[in-house]
Amino acid sequence: MAFSIYKAAFATFTLRRPFQDLVGTAGVMINLLLAAACLYGCSAKPQPKPVVLPEAFSQAPAISTKQSKNFTCPETPAPFVEQLVFTSKYEGSDKSRSTLNAAAFEEYMDQTESIVSFQKTLSGLSDKYFYTGDKAIRDCALDMLNTWATAPALLSKDTNHTGRSARKWTLAAASSSYAKLTHGSIKNAPPNAKQTEAIEHWLATIADIVVVDYTQSNIDKVNNHDYWAAWAVSITGAVLHRKDLLDWSYSKFSQAMNQVDENGFLPNEIRRKHLALSYHNFAIQPLVSMALTLKVNDYDVLSINNRALERLVNKTVAGLSNPDIFRKQTGEEQTLNNVVSNTGLAWIEPWLIMEPKANIPQEWKNLRPLSSSRMGGDLTLLYTKQRVKKEKDQ
Repeated sequence: MAFSIYKAAFATFTLRRPFQDLVGTAGVMINLLLAAACLYGCSAKPQPKPVVLPEAFSQAPAISTKQSKNFTCPETPAPFVEQLVFTSKYEGSDKSRSTLNAAAFEEYMDQTESIVSFQKTLSGLSDKYFYTGDKAIRDCALDMLNTWATAPALLSKDTNHTGRSARKWTLAAASSSYAKLTHGSIKNAPPNAKQTEAIEHWLATIADIVVVDYTQSNIDKVNNHDYWAAWAVSITGAVLHRKDLLDWSYSKFSQAMNQVDENGFLPNEIRRKHLALSYHNFAIQPLVSMALTLKVNDYDVLSINNRALERLVNKTVAGLSNPDIFRKQTGEEQTLNNVVSNTGLAWIEPWLIMEPKANIPQEWKNLRPLSSSRMGGDLTLLYTKQRVKKEKDQ
């Protein structure tokens, strides 16, 4: 091939008039000769950096490699294949969506029982595998995922806002659990290839649907639901090595950061009146988790809007320590139901990975293990590599 290029260069040079086109022909010849030389000496175009998971997901600690005593694989919750139309717990509330309808909430819990059970059971199994390295636990969890994937569950086009929310939360739980089950450093025989192919196809399908569900142009409507959708898509993108999903998540993350005002408030969550502080805390859970996933893939997450994420987290921490800050902002006393808890404060663990010197009250750290099925299960175990037993486990 190189000889042909040299030959073409020589022909171009000799067939032209020798003086009038000498300069132009020499330039062509040089370029052709350089092209021929590149076949042997020029360096290849740099390949894009592969998409990666945060280290917490990709390096399981394998604290114990012993087989779990008396492990019995739990029954798989029935895959949800019906329409995703559920009752909102705020049914009948005004635009602030801040008045809980107890009867509607009970109806919602009945409607989504198998979905919530799937999230929590799967997350719990991934925690057990992450701690023990027991292949039987991993295979049990993957069987459960495969059952939902091949149903296939949660793909209904007949949805409402509450149904779409359940779908994105399940995606977050499923993808973060799958990452722990398949991408850790525990040495086990690889999972069944046909099974993982079905699971990954299902996760990708749901992620693509969630992108459509939450692609909005009206910034006034973007709120914590969009942040949770973006977190679900980002962890799915990381586990499936799909940069397009990370790119979309980053666009939503940037959107969120540009919503944070100069004082660290999210205007669309302030509108929740007496629940404003609770929803700020609820919003930073996916934002912090997503920020870490994006950061390890070289996206700029901390400098946006003058370090908006840090401003938002600091304001929420200050508010939880002194709710009067949010009372003054909203004009209403704040309702904090189960916010300062090991689930409500699960975002602390990924935040301390990003900001090790963050000022987090010690009494909050004492609530460990901090855990959320939608963020990766036992986040204390995941991010600190330390197992903190709950009282019932002592």
